[in-house]
Amino acid sequence: MRRSKIILQPLHKRILYLSLGVLWLSGLFWLYLKYFGQVQGAFGPQSSPWQPVSMRIHGALAMVFLVLFGTLLTQHVPWGWTQRQQRSSGVSLLVICGVLIVTGWGLYYLVDAGIRHWVSLIHWVVGLLFPAIVALHVILGKSKS
Repeated sequence: MRRSKIILQPLHKRILYLSLGVLWLSGLFWLYLKYFGQVQGAFGPQSSPWQPVSMRIHGALAMVFLVLFGTLLTQHVPWGWTQRQQRSSGVSLLVICGVLIVTGWGLYYLVDAGIRHWVSLIHWVVGLLFPAIVALHVILGKSKS
């Protein structure tokens, strides 16, 4: 097995981390605005005008992430699977990505308010934890190389 197929190239890694960072920050910013960012309007409290902007940025970066995730599935994941050393953190990442993808799709397409509330809660709780799982996977990879 060639270890070079598991290690991400520097440009790939930078683009991945940058897009994940902006994706996470835009989601965090939206969450902040939703719960703490109401502004006083002519008819009482209303959503911040930045809330839809942050959601558009988040949605755009989600598309970028999906492309990058696809690139990882073609080489990094299969070669990492044969390595076995980080299987648990890698599988955790795959499951978390799957949950975020499905719940993100659900938030876009679900209209039932009851279901949407729970899908939203799952999406943002898992999303908030995502950087920690990525960091753990990266740290474990560096310690085993």
